[in-house]
Amino acid sequence: MRNTDAIKPQQLDDPTGRIYYRKSDLFHEALGTVILLLVVFCMFCAVFWLSSHYAKPIQGSSMQPSINNYTEATGDIAIVSNSARFSYNDVIIVDMERSENKDTMVQGKLLIKRAIAFGGDSLRLVRDDTTAMYHFELKKRGESEFTVLEESFAYPMTAVNKANAFYMQSGWTVKSEHAADNSITIPEGYMFFVGDNRDVSYDCRTFGPVETTACIGVVETVLKTDNFWNKLFSFISSIFNIKHTEAIKG
Repeated sequence: MRNTDAIKPQQLDDPTGRIYYRKSDLFHEALGTVILLLVVFCMFCAVFWLSSHYAKPIQGSSMQPSINNYTEATGDIAIVSNSARFSYNDVIIVDMERSENKDTMVQGKLLIKRAIAFGGDSLRLVRDDTTAMYHFELKKRGESEFTVLEESFAYPMTAVNKANAFYMQSGWTVKSEHAADNSITIPEGYMFFVGDNRDVSYDCRTFGPVETTACIGVVETVLKTDNFWNKLFSFISSIFNIKHTEAIKG
């Protein structure tokens, strides 16, 4: 005769007719439930993260040394958030198809640059006669004093033609009059961005402020060329011909 008690070893009979489970079995069931919930939560987080992030290969040298800091400036991959709000000193991806800027060098391109000023801010370029270097000074909206921009991450600016482009505004689609302190005020709804490699970057110094609506993402991290995930994505992007974002120079 088959012993039915052997089938349910976890049950303990009580004279009152109630059924009890061993504490160890209850613990394992609770642990299994917790693990299942954690797996579901992690999957939800992964789906949410993937829906708001994407990877973009970067081409060009205008963001050196932050990005593409190599002799042959190619290969870095930016991990970009398309939902993050951008602010001062953020590295951003700019879709010039969303801008009415008329500069033919950048029309229709995806650019990667660093945002340094926004609508209502005053910006000026100052030359240090001792070092022959230029640096930006910023007075944010509502503030009374200019402060020197933190640029320790950038290659210094010495090119006179880049400074002249900022002063003269000859190629700017949206111009701004210089104040008595030699500063310009960024128009409302616009931003001013530059490359970290100041002497070679082709940016707002040459073609003027760009609409903030042209920003389509904020760079959260950079995968260098010797990174495993960089190599894997580079292989995938070569197969599917994924469009590069340009750290355009000129």
